[in-house]
Amino acid sequence: MRRWHPSSGAVPASHPARMGRSIVHLPTQTVVGWVVESTALGKRALLGEMLQSLGDSAEHISIGPRPLIIVQWCGAVHEALLSSEVAGTFNRLGIVTELPTDKSSLAFQLAVDRVRAAGVRCGAVYDGDTEALVSLHESNLLATLRLPQVPSMSNDIVSLRSRVAMRLMKVFAELEVIVVLDGVGSIAASEDLRRAGVRFALGTVYESLGATPLVAGLAALHSATVDLPREAERLEMVRRSGTLERNGEPSFDAVVGIVADRCRTPIAAVSIVDHDRQWFRASVGMSHRRTDRIHSFCSATMRSSVPLQILDTLAGSSYSSNPLVTGAPHIRSYLGVALRASNGLSFGAICAIDTQPRLFEPAAVRELEALGQLITDSLQLRVYEGS
Repeated sequence: MRRWHPSSGAVPASHPARMGRSIVHLPTQTVVGWVVESTALGKRALLGEMLQSLGDSAEHISIGPRPLIIVQWCGAVHEALLSSEVAGTFNRLGIVTELPTDKSSLAFQLAVDRVRAAGVRCGAVYDGDTEALVSLHESNLLATLRLPQVPSMSNDIVSLRSRVAMRLMKVFAELEVIVVLDGVGSIAASEDLRRAGVRFALGTVYESLGATPLVAGLAALHSATVDLPREAERLEMVRRSGTLERNGEPSFDAVVGIVADRCRTPIAAVSIVDHDRQWFRASVGMSHRRTDRIHSFCSATMRSSVPLQILDTLAGSSYSSNPLVTGAPHIRSYLGVALRASNGLSFGAICAIDTQPRLFEPAAVRELEALGQLITDSLQLRVYEGS
């Protein structure tokens, strides 16, 4: 299991990484979120601290896919959701509240009513009551489904419960409900589930990772982001570089070839961003010459002070409906570095793209940064020569 540690700052005790069990994305073996158990919340004050901790990270969360945070139902959650402000925070941060397990109980119905009134998404645990799950999905409330205690798929005899769970997982995954398999007790079981097509899992084999704030697609929970308040100045810098007026960029072509080779990706590109478009000035493995800026991964890269890595665009990601994901070039994983000049403004980005989920090695990230600096120096020199 790969681990990543933030460059600075301790994880607050109220952060879900300290309070919950880790949810692992099996294709990339990466922690993408947490299940925060009701016993960890205890009282509303602790829930409030957790929301504050996450709120402090909201700017960083917005540059990539949000972590998958499932908070189990308890009195503190019920009370908190009476506040429209708290409900708004749940929605803004993408927090899912998991309903009581017994779907025939009064507590379950009260929880459903509260979630519906608050306008937040919910999760549920599979206990055989498929009708209740379908009803939640049809009401557009169901966001996650947790399947408890699924044994290793390598067993010669797989229980009926497991077979039903796996079928259910496929059905609800197609309905865009994130399905998490619980009770994974060994690395062997984890590998069996991954080969069977399971994407998300949690269990005792992962619980030691709970304090590691590794979140797929986030540049860092504690690093600063870079906004674009000097957009007019940036656009003038891009204009003076003259790159958008050229017929081609042979030197950039050579660089993207190196990027694809070193990062082992089928696609690599150098893109320059103007007012409303992203222009690919050099690329391999891609036919696009430009895209709308609003859909560009490059724009998110430019807002980040560190390389932006998205391990799986479909893993609970804000990018899952992006036309560059649903259509050509079918971006599934992304590594990008901003082409940031010495004045702090960015021309665009250099990136490596894969059509499969993956984690990029630290050496590949360093090489992309170095190659990006070569491109940036070239563009900056043109600006100075044109002054």
